[in-house]
Parts: sequence; structure tokens; C-alpha cells
Amino acid sequence: MPSDPSKPSQLSCTSCRHRKVKCDKAKPCSACRRSNVECIFPNRPFKPRGRQGGSKARNAEIAQRLQRLEGLVGKLGGENAAGALLNTGSIIPSIESASHRQESLKERQGSSSQSPRSQDIEPISKADGSRYLGNDFWSSLSGEVGGLKQLLDAPSSDDEEEEWDHLSSQSPSSTPFPDTLFIFGGRTPATNLRSLHPIASGIALLCTIYFQNVDPVFKVLHRPTVQVSISAAADNLDAGPLDAAQEALMFSMYFAATTSMTQEQCQNHLGQDREKLLAQFKYGAEMALANAHFLSSTELKSLVAFVIYVSILRSHNENRTAWTLVGLAIRIAYSLDLNSEAAVSAFTPFEAEMRRRLWFALCVIDVRSAEDRGVAPMIFQGTYDTKMACNINDADLDPLSFSEVTERLGCTEMTFCLVTHEASNFARVQAFPKLNQMGLEAKDDAIEERARTRQFRQHVESKYLVYCDETVPIFWVAKRVAMLIGLKMELLLQYPLQPNASTLGVERDRDGSLERATTILEISNEGESSDVPANFRWFIKTYPQWHPLAVALAELCSQVEGALVEKAWAIVDIVFDKLGSRIADTKRGSLWRPIKKLHARAQWTRSQHLSKLQQQNPPTAPVSFGDIAFLNLTDPLDMPKAPIFKQEDLGLDWSAPPSELPSMGFDPGMDPMNWHGWEEFLQNAQSWDSPNSLENNGGLPWSNELGL
Repeated sequence: MPSDPSKPSQLSCTSCRHRKVKCDKAKPCSACRRSNVECIFPNRPFKPRGRQGGSKARNAEIAQRLQRLEGLVGKLGGENAAGALLNTGSIIPSIESASHRQESLKERQGSSSQSPRSQDIEPISKADGSRYLGNDFWSSLSGEVGGLKQLLDAPSSDDEEEEWDHLSSQSPSSTPFPDTLFIFGGRTPATNLRSLHPIASGIALLCTIYFQNVDPVFKVLHRPTVQVSISAAADNLDAGPLDAAQEALMFSMYFAATTSMTQEQCQNHLGQDREKLLAQFKYGAEMALANAHFLSSTELKSLVAFVIYVSILRSHNENRTAWTLVGLAIRIAYSLDLNSEAAVSAFTPFEAEMRRRLWFALCVIDVRSAEDRGVAPMIFQGTYDTKMACNINDADLDPLSFSEVTERLGCTEMTFCLVTHEASNFARVQAFPKLNQMGLEAKDDAIEERARTRQFRQHVESKYLVYCDETVPIFWVAKRVAMLIGLKMELLLQYPLQPNASTLGVERDRDGSLERATTILEISNEGESSDVPANFRWFIKTYPQWHPLAVALAELCSQVEGALVEKAWAIVDIVFDKLGSRIADTKRGSLWRPIKKLHARAQWTRSQHLSKLQQQNPPTAPVSFGDIAFLNLTDPLDMPKAPIFKQEDLGLDWSAPPSELPSMGFDPGMDPMNWHGWEEFLQNAQSWDSPNSLENNGGLPWSNELGL
């Protein structure tokens, strides 16, 4: 039946709401009559309510439950306290404890006849982004007090009007300028990005390249579903604007795929200059992310697009931009509860698995970004309990299935990423001990840390690497990355990035440290030069091994002879300049400057040793060590005639005798183990601008123990 024109409406008319004027709710209202416009009221169902009767009845019903609620809260409070004590413990204190927690979770879920996806958390659908109702406490509360959730969630006419106003305020006309543009330089918004997309065949090619070069090492997408969605979008680019999150994902994939290609490949396959394509797709990704309102969006796809964008940005941007944006991505992930395993109960097995993949991909980026700058990660141990993603292929995941996923034994499409996921979890505990509880005796802690490192390497070897076929490029990379990670964990026991009580007073294995640092540099360089992982070479270059280089140079300042020393100098000469262009803030940054001075000190020490050898046994021809040829000098003070570095680079007076070099403070007459060059390295490293720099984390604690 048509509504009575004389009866006032419960809701304001569309015109008054849009103009933000008071509506008398007559039909038509007086404002529309004066403006001579059509008066349209929203046709929304509502429940009539009395002026006071509804609220009084509701208050009375709630009051009747208070006594039962007090007892329930007291009971559950004790249980939650015990649970909280368990949850604040170490995420990965050992491999056995992590496995035990997973087995306990399976037993708890299996003991209930109810589906684990509806047992603890009930999903709800709201426009404000709420995804699930509480945790075990609220689930028990709702189950004990029947009808409580229905009572509190019962809509009223006020709720409906507030929701309608909220939706109206989100209309495109009311927000013409996305509030995220300032993050990308405050550019003018571009809502129509059609001209930045390649043609359909180019989109298909870039999508294929992404899944060949990027997806195997950074798996946050489900290939079958993404390929279908991109194919549909490519066929309808001219039909109208794409979904904002979908378009952001596409541009992020273009940006990543182009990054993995060489200049020659871009010219041959895409017909354009690589740098031009990178600038175009980077701009498209930024504008699409802004259009998707990724900061406030609750859609997982927009966060996936942003994470891909940030991870690839590290390949092009050596300054703090990428590192800063990682923190932003982590905050968004926390807001979507990716750090909570309880939250996945509100989702299908497919959705839960994709959330786990995304969370641990962020954990990897967090640790690697922290390592880039020698700072602590932003994700702290104990702030997440998300389970590791399953070792499966994409074909094993069905978006429409409600059956739990069964892991595979052996190598899968997730194997490489799982190795990095496990390593990031372990590194969070081992490489950044300041994040953990300390207080045990140093000697006992050091023994325990070495045992954990051996256990980690054995775990990765037995679970993943033993099945890897090195003829498959991604598994070739996986084995070397795992070997590199294991060596690095052992090196960090001797030379940690952060202060660690367990390393104080512990005798260091000097030869072992130099050998590990040398091997790490060799493995990394092999990955860049070998033809086997050509399509993953871009990925290896994104992780400059500055820490092993610094350790090698520190050791070479005191170790001057032997086969290991010559081997170390050979690889240092190869990688030194390359790492200088990839390290955080490049050669202009505060991290590289002390490394450069340390390199100069090691070179000077080496030249002194060679000069002594030449004085004892004068050679008939120049002596060559690695790629460095030294002149036949009888007096080491003649070296400034052919300096290794430009004087303006080091700011030193090379014409002065070594004893008068003020910035190094080196006395050639002292014992080689008592040099002070590393103190200068620390002073420079500790002058970083970052509030989380080594200066504020106590510096590199292993310098003083080297006798420097």
C-alpha cells in the first residue's frame, strides 16, 4: 500500500540529507516544496519504537542478567589470566613447543562436535569493518546468557538512520580527494587510470611474468583466482572504472613484474624503456591505492596490493621510504587482526590460509627491513599467534570449500616462502635478543642459543630442503638461501646486531667468524652471477649483506695472512662497490661511511703487512693478492703516492704518518689486536638519525670485545 502523504516519515528525505538541512519529514517536506524539487524518502524498513517503552524494557531485561554475568565474568577471568600467561610467552622458543601448540589446537578443535569455524567466533557483517565478535570470552558469554547478543545487536530506527548517514558520507561526491594521497607525495588524484594500463595482451604477459619471477619468492596471492579476476578486468577496461582494490592489485603486479625484468627484456617483450615503465606503473599503483582508501579499507585485497608495492619498492628506493611504509602496512594488518589465529575462525579455510600467507610475508619484510638498517623489527615477539601457512600448492586451495587444508610432504609452491617465514620467526628471537627476556648467565645463554641455531638448521633441512631438487630454479635458490640464513644466524651469535647479555665475555671464534662471513658473501654473489636462478636474480639483489661485510672487514683488520685471508679479500674486492650502491641510503648514507673507513683500515693494515714481507723478502715483481696489485714499496709511508681511496672521500691526510691520523688513532707499533678503528665505526654508526638506531639500542656490543 502507498504510504499516507499526511503521515510524517521516520527518516529525513534524500535531498535534505544531501544538503545537510533539517527535514520536517512531511511528505513532501517544506524544504523540498520551497526549492521546487522532488522529495524522495528512503524506502527502508524500520521497527517502530515507543518514546521510552523500548529502552525501559531493554534495561529491565539486561538488569535481570547482571547477577549471572558477574559470576560468569569471575569464572572466565581466571581462565583468561591463565591463557594470557601462555600467550605472552615465546612465539618460537623451540621447534617442539611450536609443534606442541599446533597439536593442542587440533586436539581442542577435534574434541568438539561443532565446527571450529563457528565454535569460538561468530562472523558478523558490518560496514564499519567489524569482522568477528570477540574471542573465547565473548563466545562463552553469549552461549551462557542466551539471547544476549541478539538483544544488544537488535537494530533500532536510530541505528538505521546513523548507518544511512554513514553510508551517505562515504559517497564519491563527498570525498573527491582521497585522504591517502599525502603518503605518495600529495599528487593530484587520478580517478581514471585507464591510460596507464597496458593493452590486454600486455596485461596477460605481465601477469605471467609476475607468477614466474615474483610469486615463487613472495607468495601472497592465489594464482588461479587472481588470473581469472585479472583476465576479466582486462577484457572490461573500456567498459567502466574497475574496482579500486582490484586495480591497485593489478598495478602493483605490473610494478613487481617489470622490476624483475631487465632493460633488454622490457624492450623485447614490452617495447618500452624499463625505467619509463617502472615510473608509469609505480604512479598507477599509488593512485589506485589512494582510490581504494587502503588506509581505512577493510578489504584484504587492498592490503595485499600495498604489501606487494612496498616489498618491490625496496628494490628501487634505498632511503627510508620503503622502511617507513612497512610500518604502515603492519599497522593495517593489526587492524585487520591478521596477527590473531582466533580471527581466522570467522573465515573459510581458503580465506584463513591467505590471511596467514599475508601476515608472514609482512613478518619477513619487517625482519629484512630491520636488518637493512640494524634496528629492531616492528613486530614484537608475543604480539601474534597466527599459525604458519600450509605447505601446499595453489591447486590444493578451493575458495568454495569448507574442508580444512591438508599439508603436503615435500616441496610445493610454498616451500621457499615457508623457509623464509620460519627464518623470520627465528631471527626475531635470535638476531634481536633485546626483544626477549634476558637475565640468565651469559655462558648458559650462549650455549642455549647455539643449540637453538643448530636445531633450527636441522628443522629446515629435514622438513623442506631434503626434498628440494636443485635442477628446479626456485629450489636451487631455496637451498642457498637456507644455507645463507643458517650461517648468518651463527655469525650473529658472535657479532649480534643488538646488545645481548649472552655474548658478553664469550670467547669468539675469530677464524670461524671470518670464514662464515666470507661464505655468506660468496653465496650471495653466486646467486647474482649464476645463470640458474636468472629470473630470481632481482630478488637476491634486494638483500645487501652489509653485516657479513662489516664482520669480514673487522676480522681482516687483525688477520693478515693465510689462505682464508686471501679468500676473504678476493670476495670483499668483488662485492664492496656493489654493496655500496644497495645498502640503506647508498654510499651517501651514515651506514656506509663507517664501513668505508673500516675498509680503508683493513686495506692499510694489509699494506703494512705486505710491506714488512717485501722488506724481508724483496720480490722481483709486484705481488698480486686477489684483484689488488701492490707496489714494491720499501717504505710504507710512500703509499699516499697511490692512495686506494680519494682523499675527499675519507677526509684524511694521507701524507701524514700513520701515528698522526686523528680519525683512526692507529699506532703501528701496537699489537694488531689492540687497534681502535672499530670505535670510530661505532661512533659513525651510532650517529644515525633514526630513534631506533644502534645508538639508542646500545650500539654494536661486540666492538669492545675485539680489543678495539
